[in-house]
Amino acid sequence: MQNLKDFTFPGNLVPTTIGANIRALRVAYGLKQDELAKLAGIGCNTLKSYETDKTCKINPWILQNIAGALKIKDTELLNGSVTEQPENIVDYFTPPNTFGSRIKNLRLKHKMQQKELAELLGVHRETIRRYENNLTKPDKKTVFELEKILTYHF
Repeated sequence: MQNLKDFTFPGNLVPTTIGANIRALRVAYGLKQDELAKLAGIGCNTLKSYETDKTCKINPWILQNIAGALKIKDTELLNGSVTEQPENIVDYFTPPNTFGSRIKNLRLKHKMQQKELAELLGVHRETIRRYENNLTKPDKKTVFELEKILTYHF
């Protein structure tokens, strides 16, 4: 695998989508799709759907795995597809601009599934979904417990 610390895309070949950027970086590293998929711990078809921008729902965890396999910061996968770089890739896909999205943002940063957070909180997974979609607001006691879990859970 080549060292891409100083790699830059030549002139007009800067990728404009996340998928094109993943593909360009993979090719620059001299990796085949199946090799990168294995390094990232994902299926080759998943990688293929990301590279061709054919996935409907981008999972920040998968992008973090791909970035880890390429030994780059996850936000570097966004180059060319966004004008401002977020600090964390989760902030790009789940901006913390409502109470529910803040819960989801922190949960994703801790790489937790809704089911796992629900178990830690002692509620049903559907309750977490409702909180994250701003359909229900938790009571003060639950907010305190959420803060404890999402602040200290690593």
